[in-house]
Parts: sequence; structure tokens; C-alpha cells
Amino acid sequence: MTAYLRSFSLCLFVFVTVLSANAQWQLVADGEIWPWSPDEIAESMLTPEQQAIRMLHQEGYLHAVVDSQDTQSRVFFVSLGDRARVRTVSFLGIESIDAKTIHSPLKQDDWITSDILTRSAEAILDAYSEEGYLLAEVVIEALIPLDSARYDVVMRVQEGVPARLDRIVLQGAKRTGQVYVRHVSGLTPGSVLRSFSPTDMQRKLEATGVFSNVDTPALYQATDSSVAIHVPVTESPPGAFDLALGYERAEGGRGALVGSGSLALRNLFGRGRTLELTLNRAPGQLGHVLVNAEAPLVLGLPLSLAVSFEGLQQDSTYGKRDYGLQLGYWIDSSTQIFASVAREITRPGLAGTEVIAGRQRIPIADALFIGGGIHIRQVDHALSPARGYLLSMLAETGTKDAERIVDITEPVNEQNSLHQGRLSVQGRVYVPLRGRSLLVSGGEIMVVRSRQLDESDLFRVGGAQSLRGYDEQRFRASLVTRLLTEFRYLIDRVNYGFGFFDLGYLEDHKTAQSINGWYPGFGVGFQISTAAG
Repeated sequence: MTAYLRSFSLCLFVFVTVLSANAQWQLVADGEIWPWSPDEIAESMLTPEQQAIRMLHQEGYLHAVVDSQDTQSRVFFVSLGDRARVRTVSFLGIESIDAKTIHSPLKQDDWITSDILTRSAEAILDAYSEEGYLLAEVVIEALIPLDSARYDVVMRVQEGVPARLDRIVLQGAKRTGQVYVRHVSGLTPGSVLRSFSPTDMQRKLEATGVFSNVDTPALYQATDSSVAIHVPVTESPPGAFDLALGYERAEGGRGALVGSGSLALRNLFGRGRTLELTLNRAPGQLGHVLVNAEAPLVLGLPLSLAVSFEGLQQDSTYGKRDYGLQLGYWIDSSTQIFASVAREITRPGLAGTEVIAGRQRIPIADALFIGGGIHIRQVDHALSPARGYLLSMLAETGTKDAERIVDITEPVNEQNSLHQGRLSVQGRVYVPLRGRSLLVSGGEIMVVRSRQLDESDLFRVGGAQSLRGYDEQRFRASLVTRLLTEFRYLIDRVNYGFGFFDLGYLEDHKTAQSINGWYPGFGVGFQISTAAG
């Protein structure tokens, strides 16, 4: 608990050890030189004699007195007397909590020093903080002597009232709003601050990736019965952008523009909203665009809303457009359950209308899926986790209305309504090792099942986001599993180098050339964040 609110006073001890400028006094106690090395402070209000006695009181020598002093040689001669011990400890004023929950380090026969009394008071304040009494005060009310060496210690607690949260102040933040911070921290203004942990709040804010730096939160008294939390922060840049373009010359002198680009905007309008755009134009094969937008909080409620669009043009084989909507509910700041709905529209190109084995290769299709799932994110940083785990699952079911040409004896138009089911599960575990290194392990499984599947229904696999070591979206499969192990070495909080090993198993669905089997991949790489993205 931060010291801004804690009040603790000692009637007989003052925790100040100062020395007048250039005063090098030596202390001789009971004929022996006493180790005494106070800090020098130029403007001291205490005489060297007062400093010496108070320092000895802090060590439990309550009867220490200065016998004489030699001002010319700067030496104090002190009689220590008996060192004080504890006989009994009693607490007054404890009414709102169970005294058995206080684990005081002050025990019978302990030396009565400033250190042990301070730690005992801290233990009392810790017990009260667990119940929300952040404004409680502890006073050493009396030291009752039994004799010159044994004392009864009486500590009084002024409980006050449970402290309620008045507000959270992000010092240095220009975009991030209160609603988002309350959601991440799990703290609500007006509620009693029970078991408040500044370290835990700092960790949660760092984990969002919204801030490049988060200092330790501090408590300040706002009113007689409320407190404010002040957190110095530095916000991360709101977005990252990268673009790589090229020109590929084809046969016949014609060429095509190829490349990829991405735009990621985080914490839009200070509510933690995100917008991501990805473009990919592969040489002569694939055109792909993906747009995701998400609002983690809707109308200040623990509800999230996400929309997505994905467009795919697979050369002259087919084009596909996917529209998605997810509505989620936050169980807590790291666990979310959600429901989803998706519509997929597929249209064959010239090559897709080809009839193979009596059936049109790609049908004209419209599909509607509904589903549900869960996201669990317990990591220390959103962009570059160093410890924790992730788990995500989505199960969908839907109907695909397909129309195609079937040529058995003569061409006819066939219409089918096909049921499809899809499942996607992904998990990651981040384990810190020595120094800046960590181990990442995990895996995923994706499966789609239906009475009839065509090429447009299959998962596209390969590349940096799926099966590493292979070209982007090289494979099409109805069953995808992958196990991965990765060793990372952190350059700083978000930049790192890594070596990886992936092992994937793919299963197709009656494609012309079977890809069933295991696919290992390995390599090295870097994640580097720059001001330009």
C-alpha cells in the first residue's frame, strides 16, 4: 500500500537522522565507539546531541543519556542503559475487522526498535486495506514499563470509514478515456477499494498495449471518505502502417502490381477501439483484403462489438466475400464470451465454372453461419507477451445454398442446401526463462465438415500467420492442426528476435492432388517496431 494515505506515529520515536553541515561527531557508548554514520543535511533543526539520542531510541535504548561531550574533539559519551524488550502487545480501537487477521511481527521478548514498530503498524494497515479501510491510522499510544528493560506496547487504531474510489487519473494521457480504464482495471468509482494492489493495476494497464510506459499507481485522499488513483502513463502511438509494393513483369510484356500493406489503429477515440486493414496482392494468383473493427465497450456496458469484412479473389477460379459480426460479454477484464453471425458469398470465375468429374468446380453459393466462443487473455502485454497464456475457441454451424452445373448425361442445373459445421481452437503459453529470453509453445486446430465441400470452403494455410516455412496460403485443407515451439530473445519491451519450429498436419477433402500428411517448418525472424510502423 502506498505511503500517501498511511498514517503512523510514534510517541517516543522520531524517524529523522540528520547532522549539521560539516559536523563529524563520534559517539562513544558505554566505553565503546558506536557505529554512527548519519547523512549530512545542510539545514538541520536538530543538534548533534539530539540526533544521537534519537538514533539510540530507534534501536531500543530508551534510557540512553549523554553523560558528557568534548566539543573540541567532537565526541559524545553516552550511557546506554537497558535495551527495551516487549512483554505484551495490545491493540485498541479494532472493531471492524477480526484481530486474528492481523499478522503482527511484534512478539514477546522482541527488541523495541523503530523498525519492528513500523512493520507491526504496516501489518495492521495491510489487514485494514484488505477490507477497504485505506484511511485507517495507527498510533503507538503507550509504552508501559514493567521494569527498565520490559514494556507493554499499546497500539491504537483509528479506523475511519471504508474508502470509496472517487476517480482514476491518468497523468500524461490525452486520448484514453475513463470508461476504458475502469474496464481494464476492474475498478468502479463509488465502490469500496478492497484488496487494492497497485502492482496488479499497473500490470493490467501495461497488458493492453495502449501505453508505452505505466508507472506505479499512487493513492491520494480526495475527500474525507474517498480516494483517487493517480497513474503516470505514456501513451503508445495510435497506429502503425507498412506497405511493400512491386511490379512483376509477365509473359508478353504485360505486368502486374504486387505487394502487401497493413494499417493498424489502436485506442481510437480513447475507448480502446481498434481498426485493422490488411491488403495482399500475390504474384498472378491471389488478391486478399481484410478489415476488422472492434469496440471493447458499448455504451459503457461490459459488451463488445466487432465487425469484419474479408474479400478474396483466387485468380480466375472464384471470388468470395465474407461479412462478420460478433457481440461479446466480458466476464472480467481478461475473459470474454461471444456470439457471432457470418454471411459468405461465393461466385465462380471462368476457371471455376469448369466441369470436373461431372460437377462444376466452384458453385454459386450463399452461406449463413451462427456461432459462439470464448476468448481468454491472461498475458502481461498485448503486443509482445512475455508471460501468461491465451485461449480462443469458435464453433459455428450454418447452411450453404449452392447452385452448380452437373454434367452426367447432359448438363443440368443442381441446387443444394448443405449443412456445414466449423470449429477453430487456438492456444498459446508464454514462459519466461533467464534474463531477456522466453519460450512460447502452443497449437491450433481448425476443421470444417459437410456432406459436400468445394475449394472455396477450405482453410487457406501457409505463411507467417499459420504454417511458417511455406508460401502464403499455399495449401487448402479441411482439417488443419499445428504445434509450435518458439524461443524469443527480447531486445526491448516489444522488439525481439526468435527461432521457431512448426509441425502441421493437413487433410484435404477429395482434391485432385492429395496433401494429407505432416508438414514441418523452422526458421528465424525478428519483430521490429518503428515509428513508421
